[in-house]
Amino acid sequence: LLVAPKARRIRRVVSAGGARAPQRAAAHHRGAGRRLRAGAVQMELRLEGSVAGYGGHLRALVGEAARQGSELIVFPEDTPTGLIGLIPGVERLVGSPSGGEASEGNDTAEDATPTLDTGGLKVAEIFRALTPSLYRVYSGAFVSLAREFEVYILAGSGMFALRSPVVTNTAHLFGPQGLIATQDK
Repeated sequence: LLVAPKARRIRRVVSAGGARAPQRAAAHHRGAGRRLRAGAVQMELRLEGSVAGYGGHLRALVGEAARQGSELIVFPEDTPTGLIGLIPGVERLVGSPSGGEASEGNDTAEDATPTLDTGGLKVAEIFRALTPSLYRVYSGAFVSLAREFEVYILAGSGMFALRSPVVTNTAHLFGPQGLIATQDK
């Protein structure tokens, strides 16, 4: 966990709709224009076996950042990817071209990265089917944590079909009041 020792000044305040609204938002946020302490989370990407396990994993990371004084906690890209572990039997579908280990002529980490046998389904079809359930877990966890610790969380972007049928890599900003904004990458 990295916490910026000297945070930068907030130059503008953004409303929930994304437009500049300095006076309205400034009244809502005590100390607008003050320095903001940010923390960057380094997170192990792993298949999560349960909703409680995923929530506990995130809670430990957010709790540590909040204890260190972070007001904005930034997660890495692909934070929700581990949620595919909630799908029964998915661990049987995950394989690796090298059996998960580097071998002669195949000695890079990229070569040893597990792949998913989709059985002929397009990846976009899989994300479209999974979005309703996985997004509920992902967003619910971050909304709860932002409220509990009274922090802002730039959650790692993930592949979601929020505006079906289009699948986008979408980043989310959560705060104590809930979801503030999203950005498609």
